[in-house]
Amino acid sequence: PAEYSPIDQSTLIHWHVPSEHTVEGKRFPIEMHIVHNVTESKTAVLGILIEHVEIPNPYVDELLRQKGLK
Repeated sequence: PAEYSPIDQSTLIHWHVPSEHTVEGKRFPIEMHIVHNVTESKTAVLGILIEHVEIPNPYVDELLRQKGLK
């Protein structure tokens, strides 16, 4: 519907450390899921795989430290 807004319908953001899914057998340090209730009986989930790179990011570093991965 034209009035549908993914931001308004977003109900949950959660994390998996390490990732729940793999790409060609590779597991990622973090996977984020954004869960949307499309209707009462339909749910859509956007999964984002996050890879730690050498660009300093204190937020990702702290999350990895808290999970014992760094």
